[in-house]
Amino acid sequence: MAFGSIAVYAYAVLPSLEPAFAGMGDDIPPQTRAVLTFGAVVRFLMPALAVMATGGAVALMLLPRLRLVVRDGLARLLMRGKRSPLRDFVFANLASRLAVMLQAGVPLAPAWRLAREPVTISSLSRTLAAQDERLMEGVRLSEVLRRTPACPPDLIHYVLMGEHSGQVATALNDGAALLGARAQEAIERVLSVLTPLVIIVVGAMVGLITMMVFQGLLAVGDAVAQ
Repeated sequence: MAFGSIAVYAYAVLPSLEPAFAGMGDDIPPQTRAVLTFGAVVRFLMPALAVMATGGAVALMLLPRLRLVVRDGLARLLMRGKRSPLRDFVFANLASRLAVMLQAGVPLAPAWRLAREPVTISSLSRTLAAQDERLMEGVRLSEVLRRTPACPPDLIHYVLMGEHSGQVATALNDGAALLGARAQEAIERVLSVLTPLVIIVVGAMVGLITMMVFQGLLAVGDAVAQ
């Protein structure tokens, strides 16, 4: 919406008003002159940005390796912080799959391998795969999760309690439910703030540009009256 509003002003509104300001020279208000310059800059840059965006999209479509690198980089960026919704979501799915297989009677080590395979974030997938041997050697699941840098502490705590009570699958289900609910709540909280903020910013931007243009038109009217 923001880019569309700016493009409409830059390509449709401002060019049709520029002849009205021709010949006024320094009598044009500085704000209006700034808007006209801004429109000219946008008309100059937007085609280049469109070409770059199209080229980037085509490159991502045709080059799987580039697509993997970009996706992994974005995922690592979004998984930073103590309360990352993406990290909670990924580990909630991992814990849920692992709980289902343990409840079905699959041994822990093969269940872990099957549960981690759908994880498509390459850096996290490698970290999880590095724990296969340790589980084969009999290391406890809570210790394996503790050695996984991105693992949420809450999930480790649930698994640790499940190991002490002999109900690891139930603990994994409870941890998955907690992480999934927390990820959804965090996303909804961000959207509840971001959506009105974007509307306010776009409205203020369009209103400010309109006000500056009308100041220039008023200046033209005053010049004609004199």
